[in-house]
Amino acid sequence: MDEELRGDVVDVVFSLRAEAIDCDYANALWQGVRGVLRWLSDEPLAGIHPIKGVTKSGEHLVVARRAQLALRLPPERVTEALELRGARLDLGGSVEVGDAVVRQLAPYPVLYSHFVSLGLDAEEQFVAEAARLVTAAGIECKLIVGKPRGARADAARISGFSLMLHGLSARHSLQMQGAGLGGNRMLGCGIFVPHKTIAAVGT
Repeated sequence: MDEELRGDVVDVVFSLRAEAIDCDYANALWQGVRGVLRWLSDEPLAGIHPIKGVTKSGEHLVVARRAQLALRLPPERVTEALELRGARLDLGGSVEVGDAVVRQLAPYPVLYSHFVSLGLDAEEQFVAEAARLVTAAGIECKLIVGKPRGARADAARISGFSLMLHGLSARHSLQMQGAGLGGNRMLGCGIFVPHKTIAAVGT
């Protein structure tokens, strides 16, 4: 990849060992990770991806053998982030963090975020504000809003929608992945990942 198109962040991807966790695990995950990586809350570019490799079953999420936890971080934080290996987190079920690999971001023309939180519950207002923020960042693309989302954040409750961006240039794709959109990145919100098509935005 062109050095100029590597972006300002990378994903540090950890394997996980667990059986089942709470469906609304994001706040517990943030608290657990922060307990090990105390500098994380002071890093403006950092974020915690939703756990990849879980399936809902009743009141819990079943964790697959290939489940992964990814942190989006500046490259200079990678070595410090590896201190998370071997940690045990309580997400409504015990989770052990395993080995990690570092992945460079890829400049896909279609990006997807499972949950974007802008402090707006009405879909029309959400779309208008998301479009305004994207335009203000100098990014050219089209937006497709998906399902409404909600999560617990300490004593509060946050809400938002899933969101897909398409028609992005390579440079704008990496810019969007680095900057994110909206708040609550440590709860998995506003973090964009490549998506092959513009289908299935509501999932």
